[in-house]
Amino acid sequence: MKVGTSSGAVFSRDTHTHYDHSGSNTDFPVTVEFVAHEGTRANMAREKCQPVTNCAAFQGENAKFLPKRTFKDRLTLFSGKDQIDLYHFGRGHTDGDTFVVFPAARAMHAGDMFPRQQMPYIDVANSGGSASDFGPTLQKAVEAIKNVDTVVGGHTVTPVTWNDFKTYTDFYNDFLRDAQAARKMGTPLDEFLKAYGHKDKGFNDANFVRANAEAIFAGK
Repeated sequence: MKVGTSSGAVFSRDTHTHYDHSGSNTDFPVTVEFVAHEGTRANMAREKCQPVTNCAAFQGENAKFLPKRTFKDRLTLFSGKDQIDLYHFGRGHTDGDTFVVFPAARAMHAGDMFPRQQMPYIDVANSGGSASDFGPTLQKAVEAIKNVDTVVGGHTVTPVTWNDFKTYTDFYNDFLRDAQAARKMGTPLDEFLKAYGHKDKGFNDANFVRANAEAIFAGK
């Protein structure tokens, strides 16, 4: 996400490590400052990784395109109408997801923590994501971020409302609660999936439902 301010400063924020969100870094001039969560920067700087994590793009001379400015929990950039607030609430889609809030516009970019109206892809295997933490992380964002009307997701076709973001948070946390309850009761995974599949959730994607349920059953 490239942003220019009234002061003339230009920078790019990597909401997380994946190639479709950090892959354009190397196309920017070296005068652009890159900002990311410390977990995202660490993933991007790894010597070896699966292609989705995109660390190969930043080897050798291309290391100059790695984020030089990082944060742990929250970082505010600029002030006044240019102010941008960056938040990290824990593991979710990866271990370095950033919620980007533009207070003057009452808008938020949620990256792939709000991918689209379906079960999310959670990168447990490659980038430190957690199907068990995804829901609580969303809930922390709902509770901590104020005065936002418009939300842009990582792959949403058009902006949506804050209530849509809250609805998505409730949807995933209902799934998480059901999967954790089934695990506690000793319900076999396939039995849980069969029962869950008969419910009218509206957002379901069968492959991601299975992958996330498997991760939750494994405590990941």
